[in-house]
Amino acid sequence: MATLIPSLNNFLRRMTSGERRFGRRLESHLENDYLCWYDVAVGPKRQHPDFVVLHPSRACSSSR
Repeated sequence: MATLIPSLNNFLRRMTSGERRFGRRLESHLENDYLCWYDVAVGPKRQHPDFVVLHPSRACSSSR
């Protein structure tokens, strides 16, 4: 089971039904080492995607 940050129960009332369903599926279908964040600020513009999903050994790298 993936780790949702913060835990799904903390945000259930704030989520849409689709977000709740997707969050539950992330928790139940992904392996234990996945980390999933809900409504976290990302990037210099601090945009808030619904979910950010990361896996420690499957990180993308950029060669610039």
